[in-house]
Amino acid sequence: MNMDVLKMNRRKLILLEGSVVLGFILFAFPIFTISTTYVSTEKQFIMASSAPSVAYIYRDSFTRANEYSTFLIANGYVVSLINMTDILSVNLNIFDIIIIGDDTSYGYNWGTIEQVRAINVSSKPILGMSYGGSSFFEQLSLNIGWGNTWESTGDSLNITNADHQVFNTPTAIPKINPLKICNTTVDLRAVYVPVPTSNLTLLGQETDSATHYPLIMQFDKYALWGFNCTVSQMTTNGTALYLNLVNYLISASSKPSAPIPAFELYYLLIALLIPAILSKRTIKHLN
Repeated sequence: MNMDVLKMNRRKLILLEGSVVLGFILFAFPIFTISTTYVSTEKQFIMASSAPSVAYIYRDSFTRANEYSTFLIANGYVVSLINMTDILSVNLNIFDIIIIGDDTSYGYNWGTIEQVRAINVSSKPILGMSYGGSSFFEQLSLNIGWGNTWESTGDSLNITNADHQVFNTPTAIPKINPLKICNTTVDLRAVYVPVPTSNLTLLGQETDSATHYPLIMQFDKYALWGFNCTVSQMTTNGTALYLNLVNYLISASSKPSAPIPAFELYYLLIALLIPAILSKRTIKHLN
């Protein structure tokens, strides 16, 4: 075997090895990255499934977060409980929706700039719960943020948009006013809207104020659930409405999706064809 043949075989081997690495980068690695995330609360890897997935962020009240998690799981969702301190170590891109727990803050501040950015750049729909939710939305300069809310109490709301999907899918909510959300009076945050704007969706109005809304959305992507209550404190209509809201946010928001397998295979095929193409060029060059 002469030196030219040896050189050509060596080049083929290098190209083949390179194509295998490239194929892994283009095919296996993206799928692995998108399909798994580390949730430190559980201290384990979880795999994304076909069921809609929820990232529930909490700070102090694990008990309440776990109650919501159990409730959502029982209704067909995959839920990961994420403590605020672990936000930067979690791949939020694999989730369908992010829920900001009411215990995550109280006031104009929320976490760190890096934590807020990590959530925001995921481009996922966000459901903000009462205090923590309105505090988080304040960081995004939304109209439904802390600065545009007041603190009140109540157990009901007046439906202001009965035809909206939130009140009809997947469960039809009785079109009655007031609609009782909680079995007991609870604290709540309600957004002040003296004049409606096009980017706001007014869903539920405070029963004692015609200009304050504890159930409201902005840009069809960010929603405030103003009632500061546990699942066990909700009425049947309250839990159904909550599930409808989660369902709507996931279905209505345009969100990044995992790569289509066929698309990945296309790039893998290209990667595997590289050595064949370059080998032909090498042979012509040697000849």
